Amino acid sequence: MSQLSSVAMHRSPLFRAAHAILIRVEHTLPRSIYSTLYGASFSLYRTGLAASYRLQQRRLKRSGDLEGVRRGKAVIKAMPYSLVGPSGLEATYEAVHDAIKRGVTGAIVECGIAGGGSSAVMALALRDAGAFRHLWLFDSYEGLPDPTLDDIDPASGGTGAHIRPLPKGSCLGTFEEVEHLMGDVIGVPRDQFTMVKGWFQDSVRPNAETIGEIAVLRLDGDWYESTRTCLDGLYSRLAPGGLLIVDDYHSCFGSHRALNEFLSEQGDTDPAFVNDGCGGVLYVRPGRKHE
Repeated sequence: MSQLSSVAMHRSPLFRAAHAILIRVEHTLPRSIYSTLYGASFSLYRTGLAASYRLQQRRLKRSGDLEGVRRGKAVIKAMPYSLVGPSGLEATYEAVHDAIKRGVTGAIVECGIAGGGSSAVMALALRDAGAFRHLWLFDSYEGLPDPTLDDIDPASGGTGAHIRPLPKGSCLGTFEEVEHLMGDVIGVPRDQFTMVKGWFQDSVRPNAETIGEIAVLRLDGDWYESTRTCLDGLYSRLAPGGLLIVDDYHSCFGSHRALNEFLSEQGDTDPAFVNDGCGGVLYVRPGRKHE
């Protein structure tokens, strides 16, 4: 797993500073003022993050790190369409690259697409590896549903440590926008990706058999029911040595709870996570192609 561990997922100092300020003022300002402040702060944060990443990529190019440059080009292309930061996109790219390198068989599946950035970077990782795997993209394409009681952290009374407010409809990417990104911007042939529109409880299980085996399963549904539904419906399809990414493990209480419960029920009460941080974790399904 050396390829994966070379990419560290971490919270940048810029993120930590913005998060601390926004959390401090969220409960002291009227919602309309806070929303305006959040919008401006998040936009500034994203601009700074992109500029910092491009500078890093110039240094990699000068150093002759061809793999890093190739990965960086994919991340830069996907970043405008993603709510995930560059380190999370890099880790997602490397997960696909690693699965291909180790010969893990199966499709690439993402549940929770938003604007499509992570799906795009996985498609670009496949292209860079010279590999064909069908991409399955599950989403309501209507934004997030409301959280449930299972998403409330008893210790804090909140839903997690996410920097953004997540009301119903958040993280919206429409079907047409994502289809345009994948087909026209990234250039994935239309017969090589399938977009499934609907709530996970209605869409995941009916398509599981058609998907067949899965090499990489990326879950970005934020809430307990979303995460648990996808684990219940698709984990059994994950190939031995296949990679499970749960994007919201550290940032959303419900997602954290769902994954811990599920893996415990699978008999793994002390799971080993790769790239533990930046909101998400990566888990390798035990089996013959683990190493």
